[in-house]
This record gives sequence, structure tokens and C-alpha cells, in this order.
Amino acid sequence: MGVSIKEIVIASYLHDVGKFAQRADRKDLYDKNMEGQLCKPTNDGHYGYQHTVFTFGFLERYRDILPDDVSALDIRRLASNHHTPSEYDEWLIAQGDRLSSGADRCAVLNDSAYYEEPAKFYEKPLVHILSSISIENQAKNIAYCPLSPLESDAILSTKDKKIDKAKYNELWKKFEDEFSKLKAKNSTDFIYSLDKLLEKYWWCIPSATNSDADISLYQHSKTTAAFASALYEFHKEANSENEEALKNSEEKKFLFLKGDISGIQKYIFDLKTNENSSKLLRAKSYEIAELGENLSKEIVARFNMSIANVITSAGGNFMVLLPNTKDIKGKIEQLQTEKEEEFLKNFTGKLSVIISDGVEASENDVQQKNAQRLINKIGDNADDCKQKKMQKALIKNGAILNAFYEKLSKNGECKACGVFPAESENELCKHCKELINDGGKLARKEIPPYVAPKNEWGEIITFAEIAEKSTGNKKLAMFKADIDNLGLVFSSSLKERMSFSRYADMSHKLHYFFSEYYAYFVKTHGYKDTIYTVFSGGDDLCILGAWDTVMQFAADFHNEIEKLTNNNPSVTLSGGIVLASSSTPVSLIAEMAENELEKSKHRTDKNGHTVKNAITVFGTTVDWETYKKCLADGKKLQEYLENKDTEKKLSTGVVYKMIDFANRAEKVKNGNVGELFRERTWKSNFCYVVARNVKNEGLKKWLLGFGTSPESMIDFRIAVCYALYTQRRS
Repeated sequence: MGVSIKEIVIASYLHDVGKFAQRADRKDLYDKNMEGQLCKPTNDGHYGYQHTVFTFGFLERYRDILPDDVSALDIRRLASNHHTPSEYDEWLIAQGDRLSSGADRCAVLNDSAYYEEPAKFYEKPLVHILSSISIENQAKNIAYCPLSPLESDAILSTKDKKIDKAKYNELWKKFEDEFSKLKAKNSTDFIYSLDKLLEKYWWCIPSATNSDADISLYQHSKTTAAFASALYEFHKEANSENEEALKNSEEKKFLFLKGDISGIQKYIFDLKTNENSSKLLRAKSYEIAELGENLSKEIVARFNMSIANVITSAGGNFMVLLPNTKDIKGKIEQLQTEKEEEFLKNFTGKLSVIISDGVEASENDVQQKNAQRLINKIGDNADDCKQKKMQKALIKNGAILNAFYEKLSKNGECKACGVFPAESENELCKHCKELINDGGKLARKEIPPYVAPKNEWGEIITFAEIAEKSTGNKKLAMFKADIDNLGLVFSSSLKERMSFSRYADMSHKLHYFFSEYYAYFVKTHGYKDTIYTVFSGGDDLCILGAWDTVMQFAADFHNEIEKLTNNNPSVTLSGGIVLASSSTPVSLIAEMAENELEKSKHRTDKNGHTVKNAITVFGTTVDWETYKKCLADGKKLQEYLENKDTEKKLSTGVVYKMIDFANRAEKVKNGNVGELFRERTWKSNFCYVVARNVKNEGLKKWLLGFGTSPESMIDFRIAVCYALYTQRRS
């Protein structure tokens, strides 16, 4: 009886554990008697691939940790023989390893970086991939991943490239301690826990120390498991379980599916009442995140694959790798119809699900030189399927509202969602009742990134209570933002360097930053009592909060993006901020914030080229550095407005006039004033008002600096509005 697919997956995940052990200098795991069997001799009399001996030693030591439904001996054999395969099942791991790297390997490589001390291979850090990508040949600022567990602020890039055996050993001890406790009753649970453990400790370790050290050991190991297990199932069905068939690189052995949940923001924000809105928003946001994660896991489990085969999953969008078997291909349409029906029943079209038809691929197609073309093809296939979303379920079932007509006629629509029939007259529907209940429960749980201000009893406070925390005018503000040019980031930023491991790593780092790290940042930087998370994950976020806190948060969060990418000009953020009363419907606030975000996305330079990388607030679109200066200027204006010294105090009336000057300057800049004398004299009028009303020379000089050009006067509007809002009480 041959090995099981679970043994293939576990062996694939752990095939390079020896690299970690070797760099940590764990000589206690190295058995020299295994060198001749597991390593390859090199021309200089050494052995290459010595990490395989460390892998053997590790799996021998921890054989009792593996679940009872797999063979520990087979897993040890498969994992440690991936560079010296002799059996078909060993070749599966070897082939998965090669495909994961995205490039062909020679039969014997000069692996001095893995065994020769003078090479100091253990001193080469992992390049932070978000610092290394480039769109349109923009300059890159290479930075690195700190050698530490994936927690707190570790995801941020660092310029410190110094690592050594001692740092590796420190990380190894933490990993080994947690691995030794990783006991699960069955292999399915074990694989899921193993994936999370390797993500935590291997995310920062380079899988290779030659050439571009920008693929993590975690992503390499995970995609190795994905390819190896897909090959296992493909050749099993084809009854071609032999080395010759395995090495056929032209046969279409893989099937890539993409999934997307559409209508997310409309669903989240479409609330007909503000009553219980904080609970409903929280529950809906969490519901969406769980839908995407669970759907990708369900698909791979349905087709006998593991979590390793979920290549990416973030923000309701995912990609999975399946074996291209006749059985699976024959069930794709059934899967699509089933999930569309499920979404129609549960969301009546407010949310829709798109599962692509799938793209077949050969081993040649996934090679590094062809990977980008394949990834783009997978995306195009998904886009085509979006044009036909929900058609299979609609054709099969007809108009979904027929099922609810009687209840709608009797009790009317739900006052919260306006879609489902209310349970009784003037009440909520069953779905919204469950969401409100879930939202209350979520308030008492620590589930990143769903951070929200709470009262002393642990309950989420209302939006009105959040607004009361504002300085001056008791307003809410919403900040919406996302990464610019995301399609280009994933479709062309790596060019010939693209591989599925790198693709997965880019997605992973962005999603982790917008979810786990975002929550950590809010909690540790003074925002947890004033910021309410509507959603955050994938590549975007939306928050509500006290207006002045939100404005500062936007600046601080942008600083964190720059730390993440080491100021990479190819990875930028655009955002929009709007202020509103706490009684304003959330759907309207979101619509206004989206409009401001779109203005930022259409920002142009002097030559008319779209540059994005901006924020819009108070009707003014500026780049981020200008925004941060405006924010500082606004706080400075606030101090002058509140100053008790008559020499340094500014009157509110004078500051109000600045808005008029900014509006007039904007008309002049845009060339839409014609012969209007008043608009063209904004600068002289501004200088006159300042000279007449400001006594302090330092303050006067500072204010006059904003009137040097229409652009500076327009930008000053942000500072002026900020300062005035701090003084208003209603």
C-alpha cells in the first residue's frame, strides 16, 4: 500500500526544516552516517544539500508528534530524500520542491551556501518582497524581514540586515518548543496547525540563500505541498504513478480556480437605520471575512486537498490550486451552482459569489519565466466569469423573491436591511437579528482586526458616544483607503522574477498588514478608544471614529505603510476622509468617503498624468507629505485660536476668511473665473487681511507664506478647516 496524500503534504511542509536547523547550528540533529545516503557529492569533495540530514534528524526526534493516522517513518523518508529521490513518492516531493521555486534545478547544484562555513549562508536575510517590487522601472529601496516570530510589528521591513547563528538559534528554540506541543488526533487538524506554526516562525527565513533571497521558507514549503499533493491526485486518477509520467512537463496537470465575493461594501453599508448599526457593521464585516476564508477551505477539502492548496485568500478573494483530474473538472459547474444558490438564499443578491471555470496549467506553465503569463490568464478567466455572475442559480431557480413574497406582504421588509421579510410587523428579519446578536458577542471577544471602542462593561459604544470623544465639533469621520494599482502590483511588478511563492507572499504580507498588524497598531498607539473598524483586510480598510482622531490616524497609518515597504514608490496608498453627524446613515457616510477616495485615485501631476498616492479631505486632494504638513499647520492654527496672549491670538473670523481665499485661489488655478475681478485679487486681499488683523510678526510671516501660490492657499484649506472644527461645539 502506498503513502497517503496526508503524508505527502506533511512531508512537503517539513522537507526543508533542516535548513532552519542548520542555520541555527543544531549539530545535535546531524547524523554524519546519513550523509552518503541523503546528500549529493560535489566536485570539491564535500557533500551538497546537507540540510537534508538535519531534516532527517528533526523528524526522527519528533516522530511521536505526528498524528496517529500517518506513518512517521514514511514522512521522514519522503522529506529527507527530496534531493536524492529513488522512489516515485519521493519524486513527488522533489518535483513539488522544484515547481515551488519556479525554476528548473540541475541534478547537482553547487550548494556551498548550504554547507560551507566561510560562505556564512546563515547571515543572509530574507528580502522583504514589498520593498523589491517595481512598476514601470521605479527605483526600489531594498529592505529585509526581521528574524523574529510573526507578531506585534515584525511584518514591517527593516534596513538592518545583520543576522547570525545566535539569532537563528533563538528563533529555533521558540519554534521547537511549540512544535513539540503540536499534537493533533488526526492529520487534517495537524496540517492546519502546522501551517499556522510555520507561518509564525518561517515567514522571515529565506528558503534559499543564493541569488534573490526573497522567497520565505514558509511560502516555499506551503507551495511545495500544494504542487506535490496536486501531482499525487492527478497521477493517481490517470494511473500513471511512475517517474517518467511525473516528469512530463507539457501535460496539463494543474487546475487553478479563483473565487470572489462581490458586493461586499454595498452589503456592509446598506443599513436602513442607525439603531444597532455598530453591532450590525461589526457582525457583517466579520461575516464577510469568514465567508471568504471558509469558502476557499471548503473547496480544497471537497476535492481532497489541504490548506496548502489555498494559494491566496484575502478580502473575499482567493486562489486555489487543484489537480486537473476528470473527476474535479466534472464537478466545477456543480460547485458553482451550489454556491450561487446558497448566496441567493442567504443574501438575495446583495452578495454574490463568483467561482471561475478554472485554468489548466502544465509544469512548464508554472515555471518562473511563464508564471506571470499564467497568473494573468487566471485573473482574466475570473473576470470573464464575473460577467456571468449568479446566472447558473438564477437559470435553475428563477426569481428568488417568490419564496419571500407571502411574508413580505404580511409583515413588510426588515427595518435594518430592507431586503428580507420581517419576523413580525415593524421588526427585524431573522438574519439581522442573528447579526445583531453576533455583533454583541464579538464585542466581548478579541478577534483582530475587529477592534472597536467599548464601555466599562465590555460593550461596543454607539457612534454618538464615539463622536462625543471629538475635540470641538462632535463629529464622526470615516477614513477609507486602499493600495493603488493593485492589479499592476500583482501582474507586472516582479516581471521575470514572478513565481507562485512570490505571488502568495505579496498577498500574505499585505493581508497580514491590513488585518493583524492594523489591529496591533490601533491597540498600541492610543486609538483603541476612539477608532471603530468597519473592515480591514486584503489591501484596504475603512474606519469610523472621532473626527480629529481619524485625521491623525490617517497620517500615522500612512507612515506604517512606508515602514512596511521601505518607502517603495511602487506600493502606495490613497484615501478619503469625510466628516458627518453620528445620526447620518452609515451608508451615506460611506458613499461620501468613497467619492473622496476616488478623487485621490484621480490625482494628476503637472503633466496631466495620474499619480494617485493621495488623500482627500475638506474638498482638497493632496499628497501624503502635504497632508501631514497641513495637519501640523492645523494644530498650530488651533493653538493660535486658543492663545490667551492678545498679541498671538487669532480671531475665528480671520481664519474663516481663509476658506474664501482658498476657494477663490482654486477657481483661478482651474481657469474658470473669466473676467471676474474678485477672484483674481484673492492674493492681495489675503495679504491685506493678514496685515491688518495679525499683530505678531512671526505669526504674520507664517500666515503670509500660504499666499505665495494658488496651490499653497488651496492646501491651507485643510489646516484652516481642521482648526475651525476644533473650536466649534455644534
